[in-house]
Amino acid sequence: MELRFIPALIIFICCIIASSVIFSVSAGEVADIKDESDFPDSRSLSGELPWSEITLSDARTGEEFTLNSLVEKGQPVIMHTFAIWCSACSMQLKETSLLDRENEGLYPVVCVDIDPNEKPEDILAHVKKNDFSGYYAAAPREFSVGLAQDAGIDVLMQIPHTFILYKTDAYKLPAGVYPAAALSDIINSIVGDEI
Repeated sequence: MELRFIPALIIFICCIIASSVIFSVSAGEVADIKDESDFPDSRSLSGELPWSEITLSDARTGEEFTLNSLVEKGQPVIMHTFAIWCSACSMQLKETSLLDRENEGLYPVVCVDIDPNEKPEDILAHVKKNDFSGYYAAAPREFSVGLAQDAGIDVLMQIPHTFILYKTDAYKLPAGVYPAAALSDIINSIVGDEI
């Protein structure tokens, strides 16, 4: 083997290892979640997370909104970070769209594209091609920076990342793909019988 192929081989092996790190959480695995204390990364939304107050624009409709404006309606909000090129993200968005359709808008879904090179028209084409539901927005720079400052740089480096925003708290879930049933169980563990 020629030495010039070694860097390519190393990159290939790293890609295989990285792809095996992407995991899927089953509904049974969230059965151990008892209450809000099982989410150590829970943070208050009231002024402590400025990114939740940054205006986003839905790529589908052009409607402007903030995460706080959705949270104030009293429903748990599911927020994902994603990028168009991320296959695990597309898997997550399909699962969340399934949950959204099964529950007829009970959980507003906000998917924020954190790749600064992807434009709203690219996001819209991706959403239409895959028949995703929810709000889809390109993250303004200040949103991505604020999110990384408050929740850790891993939310930009390991995608998809999922947050559940409810009342005054934001619950950061570990990176990975959550099936619709697992997301439903997690939300139910947070909100209980309140919705």
